Amino acid sequence: MKPSSSLSLLLALALGSPSLWAKAHLLSPLPLPHQEAINIETEPCDEACLYRLDKEEKVFSFIARFHPGITSEALRARLAILMEENDIHAAPFYMVKKSRSKLEIALLVPKKSIGRYSVTTIDTILAYLVSKEGAFSFEVFDSQDESATSLAKAIQKVESKGFDYAIALVTHQGASELVKLSLKIPLYIPSVHQKQVLQAGTPPKNIFFGGIDYEAQIRALLPYAKGSTVSLYNDDSYIGQKIGEYVKLAGAQVGFEESFSNTKAAEFNKGVKSQGRFIQGSSVFLNTPIVKSSLILSQFTYNGYKPSDILSTQINYNHSLLSLTQPKDRENLYIANSIGEASREIIEYSAILKSDLQYDWINYSTSLGVEYFYRTVFPEAIPYFNEKLEGNQVNYPIRLYQTKPDRFIPIN
Repeated sequence: MKPSSSLSLLLALALGSPSLWAKAHLLSPLPLPHQEAINIETEPCDEACLYRLDKEEKVFSFIARFHPGITSEALRARLAILMEENDIHAAPFYMVKKSRSKLEIALLVPKKSIGRYSVTTIDTILAYLVSKEGAFSFEVFDSQDESATSLAKAIQKVESKGFDYAIALVTHQGASELVKLSLKIPLYIPSVHQKQVLQAGTPPKNIFFGGIDYEAQIRALLPYAKGSTVSLYNDDSYIGQKIGEYVKLAGAQVGFEESFSNTKAAEFNKGVKSQGRFIQGSSVFLNTPIVKSSLILSQFTYNGYKPSDILSTQINYNHSLLSLTQPKDRENLYIANSIGEASREIIEYSAILKSDLQYDWINYSTSLGVEYFYRTVFPEAIPYFNEKLEGNQVNYPIRLYQTKPDRFIPIN
């Protein structure tokens, strides 16, 4: 942990059973290795000198000889770009400005609704905060459930303790309740897209959303649906059903649709035999999580069913899919992904605390939300992420992938 960080970690004791929440973290006092450019020249380098070094592509000399007196916005922007391109995430020691600012951030979690994500989200937030130089305070508040009363009480506690920012890990149900509250501090919801709560009214200006746009991913996938009809396998969860609705709203000609519950999954080796006539030659949308999708794909192969193509959204962009299926199961499989390319530094810091930013989009969105608040307090901090807020919603790019035996490969 960096000595300059002021770590005030107040994991609330009111989170319930200590045995459930007690998770020891022994962080090494040594930071991850990083590059730093050191100036060994004795002569000063003015703006003309820096422009010359940049033109001559003397990257490390440019970075090392840059000094706080340089006011050119163009040169400062060039410095940030070169440091990012060369994985130099620490400015020269003489350029670091000591700040008395402090980020005070709270995490609100309804433990009964979120389950395991409560712990991984704590790890994700800590990884970001520890990776930076700024002082911070961090506390977790458990609302227990997502009822209006429980969430309102939790928010009131957050505000009464003087926190300036909050992250709320909730489902669409909890988000629909939060947008009805009058909040005094900015709140970021990493797990829900803004359009999922529009029916609850226009979100307040100080609530921000980091959820994936499944509807946009469906629109990106549809040009690859070449089958005569569309077959839908929708998980019986809210997200699975919602994605199925998006496929139909996009105008797909649906010839077969199945709500895929755990019970149906357990008996799918029998049930699939009556579905072959719909699957053969159709475009199959898998709106099911990884384990169910793997089961469906393997049964298609086992029974000799050959869809024209198979399509899925973020719900199946995970390396586990590659280990649970065979390459022949994934022929003509297209998957949409909105997880971007974060800085290697934050990916590695997060990995230390077992937080996956490469395949887990909620972790990715959470870390992105922490950065938004962090750079509000410390605007000079170098960003790890490229995504921006548009209004109240993070705007994610959409990339389409196919698979090799051991990896995903982009197709656009």
